[in-house]
Amino acid sequence: MEIKKYKHTTYLVCINRKKLLINPGIFSFKSKNINDFKELDSILISHLHADHFDENFVKEIYDSVKPKIFAQEDVSKRLKSIGIDSETIYYGKDPVFLETSKSLLQEQLINNVQ
Repeated sequence: MEIKKYKHTTYLVCINRKKLLINPGIFSFKSKNINDFKELDSILISHLHADHFDENFVKEIYDSVKPKIFAQEDVSKRLKSIGIDSETIYYGKDPVFLETSKSLLQEQLINNVQ
């Protein structure tokens, strides 16, 4: 496994030649070159704040590469409104629900990158 840290909250995780981009926000990149993400398999977006979700750049990546996107409920709704499909991740206040959500997310991500 290889992890590349970009500015602020963005990471690129590589597992078995599969690439997951986490929280591509507006502060993450010096320059936004779509060619850097041509082999991207999936994107994870935790919430709507611009420092975690640069809508225009995510749309550009999606239109070019078509990665699978995992996103929090509000992000999924926003993505749908601009023509992007995503798999919704639900968060809750119940600790059992939170642990279940984390486990499901980890399972989904692992299955998607293997």
